[in-house]
Amino acid sequence: MKNIQLHVGADTYGEDELLPVPLVAKVLGISVRTARDMASRRELPIHKIGKCVRVRVGDLMDWMSERRTA
Repeated sequence: MKNIQLHVGADTYGEDELLPVPLVAKVLGISVRTARDMASRRELPIHKIGKCVRVRVGDLMDWMSERRTA
């Protein structure tokens, strides 16, 4: 298994960590509103925990990789 890490500013996140939508927006360089809209349309690989929406780092990295080659 790969050891995926995501570095955002001074913070590092492991592949199994769950990121909130505003942090996903920062990583993608889009507005929080756009990220929330994408999440609600299931365009992002989201996980719902109650009412909270999160994106797993490994899933986000895979999703970004798929978009680069498409």
